[in-house]
Amino acid sequence: MLLPVVACGNDSNTEVTTTTKKEKVQDWLIEVGEPTETEGVLEGQLCLDQDTYNLYQFIGGAWALVGSIRGTGDEAPAIESKNGVWYINGRNTKLFNGTPAKISVIGDYLHINGVDTGIIHIVEPYVPEPTLEYLSEEEFNEQPAMFGSPWVSNNTRMKILVKVRMSKGTTITFLGDTSVYCWGVMETTDKESATDGVWKDSGWNTTWTNPQERTYTTSYLTGYFVITIGKFNSEGKVGEKLTDDELANIHSMFKVEGIKAGDENGNVSNNGSVNNPATKETMIGINHRGWYLAPENTLAAYRESYNHGFEYVECDVQFTKDGVPVLLHDDTIDRTSNGSGYLSQMTYAEVSQYDFSYDDSDTVNDFSAYRGEKIPTFAEFIALCKELGLHPYIEIKGNMTDDEARALIKIVSDAGMIDNVSWLGFSGDALSKIAYNCPTARLVWVITDTNATKIAANNIPFAQMNLMTGQNQVVFDIWYTLATQDVVDVVSAAGIPLEVWTVNDINAIKTLHPYVTGVSSDYYNAKEVFENAGIER
Repeated sequence: MLLPVVACGNDSNTEVTTTTKKEKVQDWLIEVGEPTETEGVLEGQLCLDQDTYNLYQFIGGAWALVGSIRGTGDEAPAIESKNGVWYINGRNTKLFNGTPAKISVIGDYLHINGVDTGIIHIVEPYVPEPTLEYLSEEEFNEQPAMFGSPWVSNNTRMKILVKVRMSKGTTITFLGDTSVYCWGVMETTDKESATDGVWKDSGWNTTWTNPQERTYTTSYLTGYFVITIGKFNSEGKVGEKLTDDELANIHSMFKVEGIKAGDENGNVSNNGSVNNPATKETMIGINHRGWYLAPENTLAAYRESYNHGFEYVECDVQFTKDGVPVLLHDDTIDRTSNGSGYLSQMTYAEVSQYDFSYDDSDTVNDFSAYRGEKIPTFAEFIALCKELGLHPYIEIKGNMTDDEARALIKIVSDAGMIDNVSWLGFSGDALSKIAYNCPTARLVWVITDTNATKIAANNIPFAQMNLMTGQNQVVFDIWYTLATQDVVDVVSAAGIPLEVWTVNDINAIKTLHPYVTGVSSDYYNAKEVFENAGIER
């Protein structure tokens, strides 16, 4: 019996209606017992079993157990609807009608679409298949039995799940007789398993009964795909049974060229390159808050970054009281200006009155030559980066709203820089807002879990569920002394590149683990350090 939730919880106007008819209510179904019906259910649909509080999600045409939600005891979660948005225990889960939900577990708590619901996660979540190994093009073509697991429907058509992760531009050629066989391709985004991916029905012949093409080129930036093959009967329709010999040799009917499985440093980026601005032969240097001999987070500091050979620069972004994004690291302007007060309590006009050519914590360097330097708006900073050819690392301070995320993305997009920025942050929730509003965004997550076990249990699952869109690149950033072999083993197994911060010791840069591809520093450009030392990366 399904119970569509109108609203529940502490709202005095809430009510729960009971019905025996299956009904979709926003993104939730409430049922007594494990859901079994699939007709009319949308991909990403959620269903809560009111007996056990087990939570299911409709994934790949079937219901999958993703967790069990309760409060701190055995009480039911408070689920309520306000203005078409669902809340759990008073938290906005961002579940809108028709929007698939992303579910993850961080520590002991269930997150939905990157929002911590505050609900204890009790049951083990749905665990996808292990990541499949890369195969070279030669292995793919010469040893076809290694890459496919065919399954058959009444011997009338066969599907081959290709167990190799490929990039955009891989070409599949059908070598069989198109008067006898019909074939097609279905791609999925780069997830742990095909059923966990986002499927794209593309690459089919004109119709099953009239094949026109022999080749198909993959279009997802990185992912898996399924090949389906059928055999025509005497009426010219797919339905003839495949023989045992055909089933045993089906792989030989296909040739795959141009496999771009990536290297050990990760996935494909939003522009088709390796999941890092650097290649595996080098290491990039990111200038932390601009050049250290100029006042931090000012346009002068970033001009000096450019003058000193940096191509990548990091900044800190916050919003004024009237919603203008500006560059500032601290909550207050006390340390870096001749004024005082919290930025969040000042309008842009108010904060613009002050001189930001100071640093009370720097007792060595004299910034008097930069007197009169104003706090830059984020738009001014992006315009400067475009002018100088700099790649900005945009650190989001704390969390932010969806409107703030969209405002930042719009500024970058309007400047024509959307494919040449990295979004940096300690908050996975903040980065998930960027990913939600800009699926191709390159995300650099500064992780604070300090051992490989915690990273594997917390950060990697969250990144896979909330940050990786199938169209973007995700990088982990960690304090440089923590980039140990066990951490590298964990992140490399997940195909996630690793960068480090903030390294102001030239010898420490030289001795970083070879897997590290980016270094944030106040004044050392890691790329130049290695080039000058004649060290190949």
